[in-house]
Amino acid sequence: MKQHPQIEVLEVPMGISLRYPYNPNNNEALKMLGGRYDGIARRWVVPNNEASQKKIEELFGAGLPNVIAFVTEKNLTATGNLVALGGYLVASWDDRKNCVRLPDGVELVQGSWDTTASATLKQPRLASVAPAVHVVVKRDFAVTHGLGIVEELVGQVPKNPLAPFPDSDLQTELENRGYRVERILF
Repeated sequence: MKQHPQIEVLEVPMGISLRYPYNPNNNEALKMLGGRYDGIARRWVVPNNEASQKKIEELFGAGLPNVIAFVTEKNLTATGNLVALGGYLVASWDDRKNCVRLPDGVELVQGSWDTTASATLKQPRLASVAPAVHVVVKRDFAVTHGLGIVEELVGQVPKNPLAPFPDSDLQTELENRGYRVERILF
């Protein structure tokens, strides 16, 4: 399991930028807040106001540190071909490859996926009696949802603050500031 969160939330000049694996429930929630999807940067941008901050905290938690949480089947919700924990994607069914896909920060630690039932229902289904997964989440999200904390992830490398901006925006900004920007192709 890659021990970094699947959710990236940054404050940007236009509001709050969010990047996460596809989840139609999250998308609808952000649309209701006046959010828009930036297809070039592959991120959602919502206004930076109290309602947005509250919804983001509800979906993903807030602040650091990130933790690895022990999640049982009773904590998971299924919608369409996805299984989620709040705003976090836990698994999705890939119809083309006929398999269950897990995003970064998720690991099945007990049980197995029932591929026959999953293929029939077009939704990830766990096969065993007491399945469980580890999911990297914000600490306050784990506490709020009564999840067991397996490990606290400390000393994480900070993300690049320019990551949510497409190269074209950065190039335009540098040119506006009087820098000459050339692209070197190898």
